[in-house]
Amino acid sequence: MSEIKQLSYLLSSFEVTQVMTRKDDPIFTKLAKNWIVHANKLILHRGKKEALRILKGEYLIAVRTALKLPFEPMPFRSADHEGFPKSLKGFKRYLTSVDHHEVQAVLTILRQYTQIRLELDYSTESITRSGVDISLWRQGFSR
Repeated sequence: MSEIKQLSYLLSSFEVTQVMTRKDDPIFTKLAKNWIVHANKLILHRGKKEALRILKGEYLIAVRTALKLPFEPMPFRSADHEGFPKSLKGFKRYLTSVDHHEVQAVLTILRQYTQIRLELDYSTESITRSGVDISLWRQGFSR
């Protein structure tokens, strides 16, 4: 199953609707669909690896926002004056909500990036290639 169909299936699953207190909230449903479009555009234009890096960063910012902790803005991503990503702008109201069901529903949706899988890289080049010559580096500290 492709990632696009997989994300759509997961977001329409029973688990997400179980978490929500207001199952008929049209704004929340629209935000979930917009997030699917956002994730699919990232995969299409930037590739899976870069898309996963961005989606994970956005999820971590959402978690820190829900916990009312400070966070570092993502570099080279559009954000508001507080550093909150514009792609998650609509979710901010739910993340800062007092109702823990709304927070849980948003974090469940944003956590769906973990369902996207990268192809395995079987090359052993990173562990078999020769390393950097550090003899010059060691000489600098031997004084």
